[in-house]
Amino acid sequence: MITDYGFVLARGDKGFRHFFKYTLFEVEKCISNFESKGISRTLVRPDNYVIAKRIKSLYTEYIDGLNDDKKDAVKKIRNGKVRYEEYASFYGGVYKICYAKWEKIFFRRNIYGNISKLLLGILIRSIREQQYISRADICSATGYS
Repeated sequence: MITDYGFVLARGDKGFRHFFKYTLFEVEKCISNFESKGISRTLVRPDNYVIAKRIKSLYTEYIDGLNDDKKDAVKKIRNGKVRYEEYASFYGGVYKICYAKWEKIFFRRNIYGNISKLLLGILIRSIREQQYISRADICSATGYS
C-alpha cells in the first residue's frame, strides 16, 4: 500500500526494514505536521493523517507486544545499526520473530479496522469535501440526520 503522503507498507524482508527506516519517520512527520497549529497543517490531507494515526497505533501495538531483546533489535533496524551482511546471522533468531509479529499485525488484518470515531469523522469529511458532497447528501444516503 502506498499513500500520497509517501507511506509504503510492503510485505517481505525489504518492506519490513523499509518500514522502520523510512515509513515510520514519514508517519510521525505527517502526524506532527497535522497536529501543529502552523502552516504545515494545511500541507497534510486529513485522510493521510487518519492513515498515519492508524499505522502509528498498529506500531504501538507491535512494540508493546515485544520483550526487551526484540525491542533492542527493532531499534537497531530503525537506526540502521545492522548492516546488510549481518542480517543472515541476525535473521535466524530475534529478527525472524520480530518480522513474523510485524507481518501478523500489519498484513493479517484490515489496516483500517477499529479506527476511532474522531478519525473516522475526519476521514469522512475529507472524502466528502474532495468529492464536493454536502453533509445533507451524506445524511440522506446513510439514513442518519
